[in-house]
Amino acid sequence: RCTNIVLFAVRFKNGFLTIAIEIEIKILVIYAKLCIRCNFNISGGLSFKQMPSMINEDFTPIHTNRYNLGGRLDSNMGRNIDFRIGYSATYCENQYRGKYGMVQNNYLYQSVNGKIKWVFLKNFTFTGAAQYIQRINTEGLYNDKMVLCDLFIGHRFLKGNNLEISLGVNDLFNDNTPHIWHTVSASGVSDGTRIGLGRYFSLQCIWRFRNIKN
Repeated sequence: RCTNIVLFAVRFKNGFLTIAIEIEIKILVIYAKLCIRCNFNISGGLSFKQMPSMINEDFTPIHTNRYNLGGRLDSNMGRNIDFRIGYSATYCENQYRGKYGMVQNNYLYQSVNGKIKWVFLKNFTFTGAAQYIQRINTEGLYNDKMVLCDLFIGHRFLKGNNLEISLGVNDLFNDNTPHIWHTVSASGVSDGTRIGLGRYFSLQCIWRFRNIKN
């Protein structure tokens, strides 16, 4: 089963022009033999903007174009295992022409993420989540990237397994530590320090509400 959604919009206000196109495709895949149910979503979009600006007392319209593409696979293989895999990418073009010629600031931002939940030996659980983030300049001026990974082992208690207690580690590779990160705008790039907690251990208690009656 497929569902296609296409959105097209044009706005012009106070010299600000925006043209946006968004496309979303949803596919439901059922493979009865292996009892696998999957939801596969694909989304993409185009955005073209022209914004008036003044740089050094010169009128320099800034052009910003964005191209988005992403997909996600959600699967429910049964009562004991679930997983999700996703990818998204954005290519951004920023350019304006000043007294010293054309200035460009183009970059690619992409993210890959996944998550799995596995119930084994009846009441024991394994939860894992990972994400890779990258922002890279097309001219090699910067290449910011980070890997996040969380792993937890837990156990379900009580009648109906409503209570789950898990012990695990956040940021397994200790990559979310203070480091230089770039903030990109249409007119330039600024450097800053990204502050993160880094690796730490945590205890989680999760209560699931079921069959709530009025």
